Amino acid sequence: MGQAASMVNTTVKTLHLYDEIGLLRPSKRTEGGHRLYSAADLWTLELIGTLRYVNFSLEDIRKMISGELSMTEALNLQIDALEVEFGAISSMLAILKQARQRTTHNSSEDSMHYIAELVASRSAHSVKRQQFINNKIEETKLLEDLPED
Repeated sequence: MGQAASMVNTTVKTLHLYDEIGLLRPSKRTEGGHRLYSAADLWTLELIGTLRYVNFSLEDIRKMISGELSMTEALNLQIDALEVEFGAISSMLAILKQARQRTTHNSSEDSMHYIAELVASRSAHSVKRQQFINNKIEETKLLEDLPED
């Protein structure tokens, strides 16, 4: 039991979820209802694991597998998202290092000033991230087919 899961270093629970949401259905089932995966299924499972590792959502993976979203489009979206995230993390890291330096040389009050900057930076990042998401939705026309309320 769980041979397919162990072959690709995942869990049976994950395989059940993927089947449940239609991301990866097993090629066959035994009379007892056990899932049987083909070599192609295992390759797809490896691909899903790899894409999850680099932070793709299950929905984006489903779109790539179904052909709704090209690999190039998906990679570009993920690269853009990670660059935005990287900028925010770099900013936070710089502020924390400055706060640590101020604490060593001065008072805690100076450090708190830098911590306040960190909070402001995170808030700015949230706004920037939402703008990024809105731009990508508009650019890719993801919501175009949804009915209006």
